[in-house]
Amino acid sequence: MDVDALVASARQKAAVRSDAVVSDARVAELVNEAYAEVLGEADWPFQYVDETVTATGGESTVTLPVAFRSASSVLAARVRLDETRIEDLDEMDVEDREEQGGPVVYAWRDDRTIELWPAPASDMDVTVIGYRATSTLSGLDVPTFAAEFHPLLAYVAAGKLLAEFGDDSGRMDGFRAEASSILYRMTRRYLRTSDTGRIQIGGRALQRGRSARRHQRQWR
Repeated sequence: MDVDALVASARQKAAVRSDAVVSDARVAELVNEAYAEVLGEADWPFQYVDETVTATGGESTVTLPVAFRSASSVLAARVRLDETRIEDLDEMDVEDREEQGGPVVYAWRDDRTIELWPAPASDMDVTVIGYRATSTLSGLDVPTFAAEFHPLLAYVAAGKLLAEFGDDSGRMDGFRAEASSILYRMTRRYLRTSDTGRIQIGGRALQRGRSARRHQRQWR
């Protein structure tokens, strides 16, 4: 389902069909909130990224082709680098640079830019391994996971929509059950585990499942 279809589905489930009551743009925002929450529930394999770019000799900044949510490894010419903070790079001893023979540490400037220290003397491959950041969906964009699980976003968005209107009819309980069932199947498919966490329909987050990402830099 693309975003337009998810917006229509969320509207139908919540029985809020009029754009005069709530705009399509607002419902799309709720769909994207749901998308970010679902992707944040685990280190999903379909979000795994292994990107290699060429660092230019004499330049310390490397721009990556995709945004990263978290990164577990950064390698320069197949040598794993240690991570530091960007403010710490300015304190590195200039006299030590020539003794290193190549980059030994890196720091993130933002989710698509890393800074190497020292700068490579010549062009070299830099590989970043981790998980891509959540992108904003619009129009004909579709979620990155299998289509059979797309209705999960419509159920979560519908619950958020009802919450904004203070609905107390009990329909959110049904949406919560449907969303939890889909998330369970999705987790079984991709992670081979039943530890799915707990969806909080109408809230702004899903309770996070356990994962090794607590040891990685987060970009959320």
